[in-house]
Amino acid sequence: MADITWSAFDKILNSFDISLDDEKLDKLVKYHKLLITERQRLNLYSLKDNEKLIKYHFVDSAVVVKLLPENRVVADLGSGAGFPGVIIKIFRPDLKVYLIESKHKKAVFLEKVILDLDLKDCIVLNKRFEEIKNIKFDIIISRLVASLKKTLKWLISLDTLKPEMLILYKKTRVIERELKESERLIKKAGYQPKEVVKFRYEHLRLVRSLLILEKVE
Repeated sequence: MADITWSAFDKILNSFDISLDDEKLDKLVKYHKLLITERQRLNLYSLKDNEKLIKYHFVDSAVVVKLLPENRVVADLGSGAGFPGVIIKIFRPDLKVYLIESKHKKAVFLEKVILDLDLKDCIVLNKRFEEIKNIKFDIIISRLVASLKKTLKWLISLDTLKPEMLILYKKTRVIERELKESERLIKKAGYQPKEVVKFRYEHLRLVRSLLILEKVE
């Protein structure tokens, strides 16, 4: 199935009350071209995803932007090709965004994206999450990277650097099960469930769940 047009993308965003202006569109087009050009050389994503970069990955990355408080420091955990961190930065220039990617080739690609798109306050960290020291993240976002249990164990290891909010992309059919299985670990990590936000992608017949955990004061 072919990807969608930018006008169709705009309509989908409007259905989520997200606006797309010329400046954002210009950056998205440049980003899309970089992804297509560098995909195979750097193994950024699977070939089948070429046909759904906009309608799936771009849409899926953009929906979170309405949930983020202003002027925060955000970490995209396991950024890969830049989903959702690059998209978040394009739509929310007020945020300082760290793209955390342990694989060197992908980290170099992300550096090129930042340079070519002229993204200010967007920083690549070519490290494993547990290697990062002395950076205070307000929000950590993880899109389809690790299980809730594994992410919570990372948070426990952070000690005083725990972010105020954790947002995890999850498949709808597993979200409730993971929440129930991780109740004690969530509490041990110093968090509590805030809400589960569900987005219905009519053009894909898909429902995405975003689990939001907030730090207990």
